[in-house]
Amino acid sequence: MNKKNKQTIGVLCIAAAVAVGGLYWYALHANMAGVSVVRAKTEIPAGTKITSEMLETVEMGKLNLPANITGNAGLVVGAYADTQLSPHQIITGNDLSGHQPTYALSDGEMLYSIPMKNLADSLSGKLQAGDIVRVVVPAQSVAGNNTVAQNNNLAALQDVRVTSVTGSNGQEVTQTAPSQTTSGGASSSANQPATVTLLVDQQQVNAIAALDGQEIQLALVSRGNEKQAESLLAQQSALLKGAD
Repeated sequence: MNKKNKQTIGVLCIAAAVAVGGLYWYALHANMAGVSVVRAKTEIPAGTKITSEMLETVEMGKLNLPANITGNAGLVVGAYADTQLSPHQIITGNDLSGHQPTYALSDGEMLYSIPMKNLADSLSGKLQAGDIVRVVVPAQSVAGNNTVAQNNNLAALQDVRVTSVTGSNGQEVTQTAPSQTTSGGASSSANQPATVTLLVDQQQVNAIAALDGQEIQLALVSRGNEKQAESLLAQQSALLKGAD
């Protein structure tokens, strides 16, 4: 190898080293650059509806930050803590829920499961946790005072929160789960809704129990709009208090 070739190779090696060093510096600088993250200012118990006073926004380097973080406190306010959050803990999407978790029951609240006789009763199997539904009983030949009593019971169940939808296999039904098939290729009913669990109070439990023996259907009233859901539930609560 002549002297000129050696010089060329040397220059190329130096250029490659400079390029690699530059890329490393850029990556390190990018990871160290400050980004806004939302943290818990105080301890937030699981099931708590998060307010702005519970949060703080700080600047942190990107390096080693968890995935699915948010720098916008407005996206966290109004959500529920799905797990207990410690002071200064970075909040990710996995820590939040759009509705109050089923294990966080307030005083007087109960969970009550009702059976679904067919797919139509559960809105063709499309119900989801967090939905606001209305309990409906198909028109039947009910005369006299029984009609009045049934209407009063249904009035107590106009707007109710769904906490879970369970299949005949005892597992929670999800809309994203792949269809199960039998050895013959037919769709399995294991992922079809068998029961729907509602968040209710004693008055509503009594109303559901009074409908015993009748086919209960559920109509979707609200989904994905927590502000609207809270308004509907507040109206239902006021109606129940007025009936006391």
